[in-house]
Amino acid sequence: MKISLKLKEADGINRVEELMTLGFPLPKSAFHKEDSLSVKEGSEYVKTQTSPLSYWPDGSIKWLLVDFPYTLRSEEEKNLEFSNDSSIVTNEYPYSIKIQNTQEKWSIHTGKAQFKLDLGQQGVLSSIQISGESEVRFKNSRWVLIDEFNEKHFAQVQKSYLETEGLLRSTLRMEGCFPSLKNPDKGKFLMKMTFWAGSTSCKVEWTLWNAERAQHRKGVWDLGDSGSLMFKSQYFKLECEERSFTHVLVTRDKKEPLTQGACSRGSIYQESSGGENYLSHNHVNQRGEVPHDLPGYKLLIDSKEEEGKRIEPAVVLSEHDLSVGIALDSFWQNFPKSFDWSENKFKLSFFPEVYPSLFELQGGERKTHRFYLIFNTQENKEQIATKLRSFLNPVNFSYDSKEWMGSDVSPNFNGSDADYKKYIHQSVNGNNGLLNRRELIDEYGWRNFGELYSDHESVNQEEPFVSHFNNQYDAILGFINQFILSGDSQWWVLARDLAQHVMDIDIYHTEKDKSAYNGGLFWHTEHYRDAGLSTHRTYTNKPLVGGKGKSLGGGPSNEHNYTSGLLNYYYLSGDLNAKEAVLELANWVVNMEDGKKSVFRFIDSSDTGLSSNTSSPLFHGPGRGSGNSINALLDAFQLTQDMKYMSAVEKIILRCVHPKEKIDRLHLDEPEFRWSYLVFLQMLTKYLDFKVENKQSDFMFHYARESLLHYAEWMVNNEKPYSKLKDKLVIWSETWSAQDIRKSYVLNMAAKYSHATQRALYLNKAKYFYKKCLEDLLNQKTFYFIRPLTILLAYGCFKPFDEKELSNISFPDSNENYGEPKSFTPQKAKVKKKLLLVGGLILILLIIYKGNQYL
Repeated sequence: MKISLKLKEADGINRVEELMTLGFPLPKSAFHKEDSLSVKEGSEYVKTQTSPLSYWPDGSIKWLLVDFPYTLRSEEEKNLEFSNDSSIVTNEYPYSIKIQNTQEKWSIHTGKAQFKLDLGQQGVLSSIQISGESEVRFKNSRWVLIDEFNEKHFAQVQKSYLETEGLLRSTLRMEGCFPSLKNPDKGKFLMKMTFWAGSTSCKVEWTLWNAERAQHRKGVWDLGDSGSLMFKSQYFKLECEERSFTHVLVTRDKKEPLTQGACSRGSIYQESSGGENYLSHNHVNQRGEVPHDLPGYKLLIDSKEEEGKRIEPAVVLSEHDLSVGIALDSFWQNFPKSFDWSENKFKLSFFPEVYPSLFELQGGERKTHRFYLIFNTQENKEQIATKLRSFLNPVNFSYDSKEWMGSDVSPNFNGSDADYKKYIHQSVNGNNGLLNRRELIDEYGWRNFGELYSDHESVNQEEPFVSHFNNQYDAILGFINQFILSGDSQWWVLARDLAQHVMDIDIYHTEKDKSAYNGGLFWHTEHYRDAGLSTHRTYTNKPLVGGKGKSLGGGPSNEHNYTSGLLNYYYLSGDLNAKEAVLELANWVVNMEDGKKSVFRFIDSSDTGLSSNTSSPLFHGPGRGSGNSINALLDAFQLTQDMKYMSAVEKIILRCVHPKEKIDRLHLDEPEFRWSYLVFLQMLTKYLDFKVENKQSDFMFHYARESLLHYAEWMVNNEKPYSKLKDKLVIWSETWSAQDIRKSYVLNMAAKYSHATQRALYLNKAKYFYKKCLEDLLNQKTFYFIRPLTILLAYGCFKPFDEKELSNISFPDSNENYGEPKSFTPQKAKVKKKLLLVGGLILILLIIYKGNQYL
């Protein structure tokens, strides 16, 4: 087996013997856990570090995470080749990681440096020794939070373990809280430190987490909620013992020159994005005010001050035999930020005290920051600054899209259609570029960065709504699809930034609220209303621009649950936060359905139906609520092989569709209420693909297949493009045309699972809807809006089958007895019935009692 990968250096940096981590999809039976993988570097093969991410049914590896070395000169392009051929002579990487742990102390030796951590000192570095030279010790190094009353609180590690352990890369995970807070659950943290073989550098990921619930009174999630953590600052401080830095070097970004000076005292402070709309009401605090005023940053060195718009700094502090480099990822994008230094210490503020407002971390919200540290005694300051820039600007990479199209991992993946490519190109070209769209409402700042602006909500408005997309229709998946197809690194940047935003901000990270909300994904901003004070939590009572009517109120719901983009991001990056997010969202589905966890459990403990309803608590037919639940559960099953997820999938399928369903009674021809039955059928085909992959031709396979074909037959006879159904739509928009792509996908997959005599009919209809979707979209001026674009990015990456492609596929007829369709009664309806019954009995008894009084 051989794997190819293309690397491209685009930032003018010489990258020598660097290590990279990427995931690869593998063919069935090609690679097993005991196999080793080598990468060709120059004329030699070097052994890599490998970690299985998921498996094929035969036990071979389906997705493999690989850590590998590479060298790339400035502006160079290189094709790498990986092989598991055991006959190849393979060299070991010259360095390896060795780890020791005794009680609260950790020692990580990379071959070039020994890092020592003392968890009794809050999990920060206690010392580092480089290449056997004298040890550099640190004192008063800590993680600090200053609350709204100006009291300081210090982090305390409560748990630590190796999240990843390997010869080339290892990650130490620490969990804890700020115990002196009045409510320590509001100030939890997760910290990860990653070390690389042969390196004097480390990466630190710091996540501040409010695990308390929000109160969300009357279903409104505005800022100022009593469940929030209000604080003035949160920072990391590192102070050297018996060392005094004499010189500082600061780089602004890859295009700007260096600034140098004496290291008496200095600072960098980014107060706002520095963009044209830096005062956007996207940045309001709990009082509805935009607190910042400075249009960018201030830099102070040697009493000399300068101001600018945006800065991506790398800072190197040095004395005669030691240099320390520090750089924070996405510094200006995640404003406000500050970096302060003096002769023997530095302070990195994720939430700076000088910002003119309190910070508010909402209940169930968290924020992750990533920064890099370099300790060196041999390289000069400019070389260390360059190394920091290489961390902040990773090398571009791309896969061979031809290896993906029709592969074992993605058999239906294809983006070669000329009209499809034309639509994508025109939608993101020039000013329509998605990175440019961030500027419209200044989609920056620690809570906003990575989010997508819902531009379709501002049609006919005098000024743009602040409206957030919250990964609707799985934009992360769409971006990853396009990255694989095109190799364009901007798609990967969009996917990465959005995934990190969703994992922190859009998921409700608490276990203290009701099971219908805990661990759930917040909807996009409520339609036709400004986000107001709700930030990314949908429901506000205080729209700031033109919003109509009173907020509906509510919370996370099964109809807005998207996991496949996060799953694929995990597979490609190895980011375990993404895996945890997928499982959190799948467990949300399981828990919301469990009647024993409902507030009504003492009256009735049966299934709630919350995982399967769509549009109405009483509709449990095919819809996006049930479809999204199935998808999340299938993704979790891929990761864990835990049958609780598969059992939940099959319960929903049995509840929502039936091979003998009287479809006319569902009113699927009323798109305003029932369009999303298509989402369910899409996920039903995903389930069928899973059953085929696992060679499971059982009752549930036949039940699902016959149900799919039953609905497909109805579609062939009744469905039309939405452009021909305008009289049934309240508001016609470009999104309706985009949704036609789902009809094409469902009919295309129905052809795969149909009898040979029906295939031509299904395929012709699939091709018709595919072509009509793109034709209708491109005829509308607003075809490029984020909502229709996302639908096509995520679900348009297929090409209708040619009938010959399916000629060798057949499935046996089923003799199963499916019985007759049965209606499902959710828990709340049963509770209501019981209460009415009890109330009626009480009324009868009262009547009898009153009647007896007059006898």
